[in-house]
Amino acid sequence: MENQIQRALRPIYAAIDVRQYSKALKLTQTKPQNTWPIVIALRCHCLERCGRAKEACEELRILLGVMGGDWDELDERIWMLSLDSFGEKSDNNIAQTKNSGPKSSTNSVKKKGKGGSKAGNKKTTTVVIDIANDANSHLDAVDALDLDIELRENLVKPMVETSSFKIDPLDISDEHTIATISITTGSLRLPRTWSKLYAKSIQILSKSSISKTDLCNAMGQAYLSHLKQISQSVSFSQREKITNARNILKAWEEAQFLGMSLAKNSGEGLYQSWCVMATLEHYKSCKNLLELLSSNKSDDFSTSEEREKMNKKITMLPRLAEMLALKTVKSSEDSQAFSPSADDYRLLIECLSIQEKYDKTIEVLENMRLESVDKRKINDENDVRQHVGSLVQITERERLELLSKIMVKLGRKQDAFEVYTQLLNLMPDQWTYWQGLLEHAEDTKMCEQVLSRILEKQDVLKATGKGPKVPLRGPQLFQVELAAKTVIQSGNSGDLSFFSQAIISYGETFAPLVFCCFQDLRAYIDIFIKKSYLKEDAQQILLWAKKLRESNDPTANIGDEIIANKQVRRSQLRAYVTSVKVCFEVWYRLLEVGKESETINKYVAQFVPTPSEMVHQWSTAIDLGSNPKDGGQKEGLPGDDLILLSTQLLIHRSIGQLDDTRKRASLLAAGILEHAIHHSPYNAYLKLAAIRIHAQNGAAARSWEIFKDMDVKHIQLDSCSYFILPHLLDSGLYKEAIEQAGKIISLHSASEKDVCSFMAKSLENGNLLKGREMINWQLNEMSRSLQMLEAKGVVMDLAPLLNYGNLSDPKSPPPLGSVHGLCGGVTDGERVEKIVRDAGNYFAAPSLIKLASDNDFNLESWSDNRDFTVNQFEVLVKNTYEVNASDSYFRAHVHSVLTKLVLMTQLSKAPKKGKIVKIKEGGGLAKRADSLLRAIHCANTLSSESSNKSNVRSALLKAFLDISLATSAIVAGRDNMLSTLDESDSCARREEMCIPLLESARNCITEAIEYWKNYNGEKVSSICRILPDILVTFFVAFRTTGNMCDKMGWGKRKRHTKPVSKYLSEVALAFKELVSSMLAVCNKAQAGVEVVDCLEGICADMEDEHPILEINDISAALGDAIGHVSSTSTETKDRIIPILMQMDDECSLFDVKES
Repeated sequence: MENQIQRALRPIYAAIDVRQYSKALKLTQTKPQNTWPIVIALRCHCLERCGRAKEACEELRILLGVMGGDWDELDERIWMLSLDSFGEKSDNNIAQTKNSGPKSSTNSVKKKGKGGSKAGNKKTTTVVIDIANDANSHLDAVDALDLDIELRENLVKPMVETSSFKIDPLDISDEHTIATISITTGSLRLPRTWSKLYAKSIQILSKSSISKTDLCNAMGQAYLSHLKQISQSVSFSQREKITNARNILKAWEEAQFLGMSLAKNSGEGLYQSWCVMATLEHYKSCKNLLELLSSNKSDDFSTSEEREKMNKKITMLPRLAEMLALKTVKSSEDSQAFSPSADDYRLLIECLSIQEKYDKTIEVLENMRLESVDKRKINDENDVRQHVGSLVQITERERLELLSKIMVKLGRKQDAFEVYTQLLNLMPDQWTYWQGLLEHAEDTKMCEQVLSRILEKQDVLKATGKGPKVPLRGPQLFQVELAAKTVIQSGNSGDLSFFSQAIISYGETFAPLVFCCFQDLRAYIDIFIKKSYLKEDAQQILLWAKKLRESNDPTANIGDEIIANKQVRRSQLRAYVTSVKVCFEVWYRLLEVGKESETINKYVAQFVPTPSEMVHQWSTAIDLGSNPKDGGQKEGLPGDDLILLSTQLLIHRSIGQLDDTRKRASLLAAGILEHAIHHSPYNAYLKLAAIRIHAQNGAAARSWEIFKDMDVKHIQLDSCSYFILPHLLDSGLYKEAIEQAGKIISLHSASEKDVCSFMAKSLENGNLLKGREMINWQLNEMSRSLQMLEAKGVVMDLAPLLNYGNLSDPKSPPPLGSVHGLCGGVTDGERVEKIVRDAGNYFAAPSLIKLASDNDFNLESWSDNRDFTVNQFEVLVKNTYEVNASDSYFRAHVHSVLTKLVLMTQLSKAPKKGKIVKIKEGGGLAKRADSLLRAIHCANTLSSESSNKSNVRSALLKAFLDISLATSAIVAGRDNMLSTLDESDSCARREEMCIPLLESARNCITEAIEYWKNYNGEKVSSICRILPDILVTFFVAFRTTGNMCDKMGWGKRKRHTKPVSKYLSEVALAFKELVSSMLAVCNKAQAGVEVVDCLEGICADMEDEHPILEINDISAALGDAIGHVSSTSTETKDRIIPILMQMDDECSLFDVKES
């Protein structure tokens, strides 16, 4: 029998191995194995890979139904996937373009060969959930947007049909079947179904004659499935946050029980540690849920019984965790056992710290070193392989670090000071130890004594030849820190002088040795300038920096033998670069605290070299790049910082000058950077600077090329996309912007899967806290990423603009909405259903709409993962980057209104014989209209509270909301949230209700026209921003309103007889005027500047910068930079003009005579 099963399964597995899922799917239909649980599980897997998620879920539901119980999460998913008949792939959106396999065009698979016709027409699946238009069903498509998942699950539950499929539950609990099902549930992102699957299988297996080893394996997988469920917990609204907190609490509770059962059945200490970790997290989840409940004033979310139960748990769980952790540590007292792992001790210390048993914690830490002396040592690889869990021991450094933290909590500053002294003896270059020493010293004299001993020890090591080649920076920098603290406390002139001398002394020592010398001193220069306020006080540092530069000029005696030594030249170059950076930092800080910017500029300029000199120094240092003794070719050339500094000086000197002068300076800076990138193609900082300069010049297409060349990937997509995304939007490069946003969303989707995988491996290897760190990172950093939120908004905004048409071909189809997105056309019905369905997928762009249900949006609860440390090369000229979370939240409301508007119109009905079709109370149309009116009210409230929006945008937004209300009046006879269905509803009443709203929309557009005429900023860039932000949104809503008017018999040709048609035409013509003015701006926009004119202008503006243009290839690079501006300008116009023309042409159709 076993051989027969293997023969039947072998071809299915072979097809899956080569990713031929359609072939494997056909093989799973073959009788008699098509009813085997393992084959059904494989069929679910193949269906999911073929993009037929709904069928996969239905097959899975039949299989899991045999195990008994409720599968609410899976039932709700089937309902979501059944919302429409336009395809089953729930995650197929423009932000996720990766296909998981070929799609099948039929729901049943026809079997070829003998009897194929009969066998092929017979389906093996049955409909599990009846989602037809049932009169008893209280669910509508709009509920997928309005209700949280718990409420939807409760409403779906009565709709579930019981399957009569007969399978032995023990067969489903087979190891291979469960593993196959878990893969499918993971791919479908059904974490609660996943964990419940293992819970049910353990119930079944525990009653069978299965071996203890197999039962422990199943329990281990069940424990990990609960942790995977926790890491996949995401929420939108306050109610969903509370629901998720309850689910997380329950998952940790189940994990705690499983960990205890595993420890009992296996006897392994690792599983006891699993139990300790789960107990601690169970305690934390209880506290978190209580905080959420206490912050919510409504009594609907909790009961006094629930709160009392959690309070009891909060008291009991830490004691239980402590008992288990002590048992784990003491179980290794036998001399033949290994010492407890580092994580075992960390968990024990955490248990004690939670209970504030600090004295006992100190006892454990102090005895830790003594206990490990007589323990068994690791002899070979077999010891590691055979041991269950981790053998990584806690280090002396970590022991002392933990001890110092406990001393601080107890207020024993002297003891903490002594511990930090011990740490510094172990690692004198660790800066955090010096900071801890200073923080817990009674006075600075104690620190000076420790510092003196450390320096004496380093001198001895140096004298014996055992010291480092480069002096330790930590002790030397601590002298500057002590001087800074004295200045902060007193601030008198004598202390300032001492402070400046400390800065100079450190710079003299390390400027020739390390490039990071300036970064070490940067914070202290800031403190010095803020405490001194006067430029005269900074003169000492500026004079020293100038002297340092002049004495370390690498080109001063280039012919001498000593200077010919590359090592000496590198040392001089480091000092030269540091001196310029110090001057620039002093310059920037003086401008920051001073008011006489012109005087400060003239004063500091005498201490810094010209851009020509810095570029010349860089060109002579190109040969210093490769140093085999130092590790070969570096990421950048040693002198590349001089290019960055020279371009910053060029830009700074042009501030406050005429626009043409500033543009020419910026173009010259771009040319210099391009020339430097040619010689140093791996320097990321040069590329970052070039991206920003090109974008400021209007050459975002070149910025995009450079960004792609940087090969930003993985987590960098989340932390570094802010370099480029705003510039793409400002230049109308929508296709590129949506590509980058899609990568960000895909990264987060992949990250969740990777965390689930690597977290499990980490726990199996005994690295418990590392696994827990992964879970917390996924929950708090990745799932709450502001960058993902912004990327979703970008995708939703730009979806209708993915195809920008062909300006040279007048016969090309209209570009707006030709590929994706709502466009007010015939495809909206299909697309809106897909948007609603995808809104439940957290890693699909439409899920942004769910954010609109969160009335307590808090920016602080989201994680800003942008990496600003890469901008440290900016010294004299610094860019600022705003957080756009509020914009993303507002986008959620706007797209919520638009989506619900289209949803409502899908159920609209034309009048019959001039009479309105009555709307059923509680029916689909009434529910959708109510949802739309609530969304408009929320968006209106949010708009009135917002004060940082442009006038044009605000006016158009108000027009958009007004015309959405007008559509509600036309379709449902309601124009506000408080209105109800009127039995006397009629066409005349709806017309009367609609007219003032259309009039208000027209007036808002008129205001937008006036604002636009008076706008003095960069108009093409503003058009590129406004177009996806609100212009297209309004136009789509307007087209939808027009369609509804046509259905009511109020078409544009009746503008002289029907008041609604008249006012709708006025709205159209007002909008046409606005669009036409924008078209005129785009058509008149200059493509760029001539290269010759730019060179002549630079020569006239900057007489002292002629040597720059004489350097080989810089003039050519400048010409390329100018060419990039021209090409980007042309590209921008080619993309946005067809869309504007389409809107202009369609609005022109309303200026017609009555038929």
